Amino acid sequence: MKQYKDVPDFFRENAEKDKKTETEILAQKANQAISGLKEQYLEQTKEDVCIMKDLLLKAKKANQQKRFKFIREDFFIKVHDMKGQGSVFGYPLFTELGSYACELLRHKEEISDEDLSVLEQVVKDAETVLEEDLMGTGGQIGADIRARLEKKDVS
Repeated sequence: MKQYKDVPDFFRENAEKDKKTETEILAQKANQAISGLKEQYLEQTKEDVCIMKDLLLKAKKANQQKRFKFIREDFFIKVHDMKGQGSVFGYPLFTELGSYACELLRHKEEISDEDLSVLEQVVKDAETVLEEDLMGTGGQIGADIRARLEKKDVS
């Protein structure tokens, strides 16, 4: 900034306060880019939830070997994406739901009917997050979802 001798120090100091740092400018640009991608993210998440519902239906009808593939491989990929991307776009509930499902499935060698029921609830909760646009903590509905997740032990 060019210094003028006739400008009082008060004004010179205040001008410096309004000047953004390079880090602040980069963070602002990153936030703008992310907000521009939010709609795409939500559309992809809607598609992924539909795929997860379809995989659950197929798994219910399948023998154990196919059920394992549908859930431990294909379904797992979708919830892992949900876990990784939710918070980036302002939807930490997606991250928590995805994390919960990943942890449930991580060491499974067989997928039980009970596992399928739990995963159905995860998908229903993901649909609720989408329908209600539950950003951040999600208010009371978000608290209810978290309480359900805390009740179920995944170990």
